[in-house]
Amino acid sequence: MLLHETFQTPSQAWYHEYAPINPQNIPTSKHAYAWRKVELVEDPKYGTIQYIDYRGKLERAAVYGDSVRTVLDAATYLNALRADSVQKDIDRTQQYIAWQKDRVANWRLQPVEPNAPEST
Repeated sequence: MLLHETFQTPSQAWYHEYAPINPQNIPTSKHAYAWRKVELVEDPKYGTIQYIDYRGKLERAAVYGDSVRTVLDAATYLNALRADSVQKDIDRTQQYIAWQKDRVANWRLQPVEPNAPEST
């Protein structure tokens, strides 16, 4: 999913889901967390917020806090989590770029030394 994608309805949100790491959803033992665009729905029986997971099943969404009462509240909450995650990625990337620029700017020719001791 690209960051500039827009949602078609207010009930769509980014969800950090634990799912198979292959794009074909083939059963595998390798799973990882990944951000995925999901549709949120409210369970009228229990008043909980659910989402449609990668298998197409309804699952309870991990949305917490007194301010999360509706699907729109949950979408806002989840999208804010995604925005925080993206901002952290941006910050880490900027730190890495600054570190690399400093390495290149201060690079000096050094003599080559062997990695292993010479055998006798």
